[in-house]
Parts: sequence; C-alpha cells; structure tokens
Amino acid sequence: MVQSHYTIVACALLAISPALVTAQSGLRGLHRLAKAKGRYFGTATDQLWTNTDSAYLALTGNSSEFGVNTPGNQQKWDATEKTRNVFSFTNADYQVAWAKNHSQAIRGHTLGKH
Repeated sequence: MVQSHYTIVACALLAISPALVTAQSGLRGLHRLAKAKGRYFGTATDQLWTNTDSAYLALTGNSSEFGVNTPGNQQKWDATEKTRNVFSFTNADYQVAWAKNHSQAIRGHTLGKH
C-alpha cells in the first residue's frame, strides 16, 4: 500500500518535470534541476529487496530524477534490533548498496518515532 503511494507521488512529479525542466536550461530530471540550483531532490524507498515492480525500481533508481535515497524503515531501531542486543543491518546495508549502485546519496531516517 505504501509503495503504491510512493509510485503515485513519484509519477505525478515525473509527469510535470519535463515541462519544468525544458523551460529551464535544457536539463532533464528533477534532481538535476534541483542540483543546478544548489539543492537536491530525492525519494524514500522501502523493502527494495522484495520489490518486483520493474517500473517502480527503474523510476526510484533514476539518479537524474532522484539523487538522494532515504530508507523508509530498514535503518530504524525496530528493524536493526528486533531482539534485544541482537543486531542485523542486512536490509539497511542492502538499501545503501542499492543507492550507491544507482549513483544516489543515502540520507538517514529517524531511528524511532514517538
């Protein structure tokens, strides 16, 4: 369900980006446009290792559109320490590697919520 919301938001932003980008300096992609103004544009993703939606993966992995990737949950406390004093960073490491393989910076998420 959350993944489909990300897809809808990403597709909506993607739909308007060509008009914005073309009107500017010929740059293509939301992140490239933001970077030209000294900013960055990214997305939050979650559970990429179980995702089989090739369109979603292609979109979120496009570094012209998204230059920064924020893990949704896999770096949070409950994901890295499900059992007290037993830590696993496997999914968090996967997310970081995935972002690096797609030329994206990784931005940490909050460890927990109140």
